[in-house]
Amino acid sequence: ATPTTLADAIANNDYYEFTLPILAGSIASVTSMGVVVRSSGTGPNTATLRSSVDGFAANLGTIPITTASVLNNIPVSLPGLTGTVTFRLYGYGSGASGGNPAAGGTFRIGTSVVATDNDVIITGTVVQCPSLGATITDPTCAGNDGLINLTVSGGTQPYTYNWTASNGGSGIVPGQEDQSGLSAGDYAVTVTDNTGCTATGAFTLTAAVNCGCPGLSTIVTNVTCGAINGIIEVVATGGIPPFQYDIGNGPQMSAVFSGLSAGNYTITVTGSDCTGASVTA
Repeated sequence: ATPTTLADAIANNDYYEFTLPILAGSIASVTSMGVVVRSSGTGPNTATLRSSVDGFAANLGTIPITTASVLNNIPVSLPGLTGTVTFRLYGYGSGASGGNPAAGGTFRIGTSVVATDNDVIITGTVVQCPSLGATITDPTCAGNDGLINLTVSGGTQPYTYNWTASNGGSGIVPGQEDQSGLSAGDYAVTVTDNTGCTATGAFTLTAAVNCGCPGLSTIVTNVTCGAINGIIEVVATGGIPPFQYDIGNGPQMSAVFSGLSAGNYTITVTGSDCTGASVTA
């Protein structure tokens, strides 16, 4: 029975809501919103547009509403949009025919009860963000020789690369696409294209195992005829001692096995950084 305000419309949820889904891996900018609106004689004569970008806090623009279906254009500036953006068009004010609004008054988008094509026209641009792949090579026992080679496609060149390392990772060269000379650890990269669109990647390089295993050889003393007196001595070169030696009867600290009968034997050698190297004699 009396003119209403935007605050009234917000409090009473008096709005039309529509969404703009943005393709995954893309970034959009909206520059204008065209909307066909009309009211009944006792419906609202004013509409204000807000968006979910800021939680529906700021006014993007205000348009008049009449009893005729009219396409109104609202210039807006909404750059860097991703995901889904929701718009709300709040209706309020006096009656569209000049009197006071009434409870039975209506406010509609489009020329019919259900909005159709071109009743809402969103104008702007959409650009594809870069996509990211990588080939990684774990470091060897030599240490800092891990590799991460990126494959970047899409988006708008040139790209920039922002690398970080954690959990023991080291050796990155700032701003470089492909990285070499890396230690075991965690790495992350953000690739930004010329429009500001980004892609991210995270990688883990795993430390080499069994780096403490020695090189193995044997010195064999064959059995004499009819006796059980063969001897095998394992010679361990390099690695990280001490080592344990197991011919199948449990580990021992001695590298010499004696009292052997004729046959083939496999000796397994273990250590603090060697889960098992073996030699056959």
